[in-house]
Amino acid sequence: IRIADSLRAIVERAPITLHEAIQLVYLYTFHATLQCNFGRMDVYLGDFLQSDLATGRTTYAEALDDLISFWRMMPSSEENLERVKFDLRVVIGGRGRRNPANADQFALLAMDATERVHGIVPQLSLRCFAGMNARVWTRALDVIGDGATFPILYNDEVNIPALMKAFSVDESGQKRLNNTSR
Repeated sequence: IRIADSLRAIVERAPITLHEAIQLVYLYTFHATLQCNFGRMDVYLGDFLQSDLATGRTTYAEALDDLISFWRMMPSSEENLERVKFDLRVVIGGRGRRNPANADQFALLAMDATERVHGIVPQLSLRCFAGMNARVWTRALDVIGDGATFPILYNDEVNIPALMKAFSVDESGQKRLNNTSR
């Protein structure tokens, strides 16, 4: 009933709750495009999580159950993985996020879900950087230390300059006029 209510709601308007937003992400990625790299999920779902927690629409435990269900709905057998074009990567963390506190709250939730599911998907990827939230960093180390493959750790301090150079863009992603630095 809850899923049906969320689906009816997102037909009429943009999602308001985390549950509605998860339903929309699922529909879009698995049924519309089959391009299942989810990008910076903490950015686009973090505000929904924070709003739901602040208003009492959901508890952390309920949000965790919803995300675990989403993780488990991702294709994980060989035949199902062949139907998607990418690697089911979910990115959390990193420099340049709007509302980093909300995004970090979602990043913690994503790591909790990943620890409980212990699957090969999604490929949870944590972008690390100097000055990041210590709770997020510590939680990532705890999850990996408990035997999980994910989150994969990426270093923004190294990767951002390398990508800027490789694609001749500035940090905002805009093309540089002078490509001679390559």
